[in-house]
Amino acid sequence: YTPSVVTADGVVMIDNQSVSKAYGDTTTFVIMPNAGYFVTSIQKPTGEQVSNADTTYSLSVEHKTNGTLSVTLQEQDTWLNHADDTWTGESISTAAQLAKLSKMVLLEEALPEKVILKNNIDLTGYNWFPIGATSSKPFATMFDGDSFTISNMNVLNGTSVGLFGYNNGRVYNTKVGGTATGCQVVAGVVGTNTSTGIVEYVGSSVTVLNKSTLQNTSNLTAGVVG
Repeated sequence: YTPSVVTADGVVMIDNQSVSKAYGDTTTFVIMPNAGYFVTSIQKPTGEQVSNADTTYSLSVEHKTNGTLSVTLQEQDTWLNHADDTWTGESISTAAQLAKLSKMVLLEEALPEKVILKNNIDLTGYNWFPIGATSSKPFATMFDGDSFTISNMNVLNGTSVGLFGYNNGRVYNTKVGGTATGCQVVAGVVGTNTSTGIVEYVGSSVTVLNKSTLQNTSNLTAGVVG
């Protein structure tokens, strides 16, 4: 019995990639969409019973036949799609400019040595795409919040989520509010702070929810840093 993923770039991880069970046995699959994606449909083999309404993250399958479990993903409309592409400087004054910082890290573009918030930022309107959303493309410079607040952040999915996903640099002097939902590592400000990352003088009122039930995996949930 093998689950498969129907998506352009395979942005999902599934626990229990292939299982062999007796007739009538049940297996729980955990589906973890990466940041910027969500599950739109799950197609089961004829005769399979799929339960658990929370199909975005986990579902139980009762084995009644061999076959393929297909998961279809769709890209979210995140702030990444509304970034201010004219921004290349060090000062951040708008949500669109902050989104451009996230986009630059994702595209591995050259960053200023230091970026500084110039006022409070409201992320109402779109889901947030974490800055440095993957371990291979972490944030690696300096972010000075200058004591300003980033509010109404909403992160929907990802395996290391927060305002920042992976931090190799320095994040300091800011507060973050909103919600963060994901799998494995979920926090308000920085999901994963690496051995070279520094996080200091930050605060969080983010509501965090870690929906992973993976076995043999480090699942971390924290208000500030995962």
